[in-house]
Amino acid sequence: MARQVIEGLEKAQIGAGQMENSVMACLHYFFQTIGENYDYSYLMGISGCAFRIQYHFPEPCPSSPHACVGFSCEEEMWKHLPYKVEYVKADREDPAWPKVVDRIMANIDKGWPVLLVSEENGLVVGYDDEKGLICRPYATEEGYYPVGDEEGWNKWPWAFGFIERDETFAERQTEILRRSLVLIKELWEMPAIAAPTSPEIHSYALGKAAYEKWIEQLGDNTIWETGDGQKDFMNQLANGHTYYSLLDARGSAEEFFRMKPDHPGDEGMDEMIKEIAGMYAEIVSILSRECPTKIAPMPWMEGEWSEEQRHRQRQILEDVFAVEKRIIETLDISIL
Repeated sequence: MARQVIEGLEKAQIGAGQMENSVMACLHYFFQTIGENYDYSYLMGISGCAFRIQYHFPEPCPSSPHACVGFSCEEEMWKHLPYKVEYVKADREDPAWPKVVDRIMANIDKGWPVLLVSEENGLVVGYDDEKGLICRPYATEEGYYPVGDEEGWNKWPWAFGFIERDETFAERQTEILRRSLVLIKELWEMPAIAAPTSPEIHSYALGKAAYEKWIEQLGDNTIWETGDGQKDFMNQLANGHTYYSLLDARGSAEEFFRMKPDHPGDEGMDEMIKEIAGMYAEIVSILSRECPTKIAPMPWMEGEWSEEQRHRQRQILEDVFAVEKRIIETLDISIL
């Protein structure tokens, strides 16, 4: 196996306060590494992650903001890039496993990271005779880590993702932008999508319905104070992660529309986009009105998460909900 490592990703921020969406963060760093200029906000925009809100019900779940559950933003994203991905199970008992290892090593040798896929994504960045596969995991201190069997974000993954060029891609940039605008409205009105693990019981509400369910549940103490410590921990984790991810997403939405080129002769669309970008900036300001870690703390943070804090968070989300409604009213699909 020898040793080969892709340098430069030791400080890559994947989740934990920066680039909350691990799927899009890893793709951002992948493209950066191979010399493509697809930054995080752009990927969030073309995928719909920047505009989507999902809320798992009847109980909250930390999976709600993930790019691959509910409405698959990752699937949407690949439609708008000259690249494609193939996922291969990380099954070391499979007779074909040596070929998977060879493929990983070949990617690393040419300087292309490999996606490390589990509940959250990381990147395989190297291989080593002693350490085996080497990765930059989700939400960890800076540096590289061996892919291992212990618990932690460098644990053995569910699958590996191999990205390749798609020579059939022919979509124009203006078409991608128009699709993103249409997607805002589609995601707002989209019906609930069944959760893959228990579709008879659990679903993801989207858009308008997601806000309504989240706001309603924040006013119901029985959701957050069940008497079951583990369940309360996971519900609070779900709330915090969904809140931070919403802030991250709407910040990305503002950046996505601010960086788009003007379209001569299409002043109506340009003005509408500027107005929408301004409203996404307004949402970011509202969500940051109080320190997010104070209003929606993670369960391991100091202090309790009180009914009064949930009431304040609920008021913030109601104000955000009102701005989201204005965005939908501003969208003039007829000019796209």
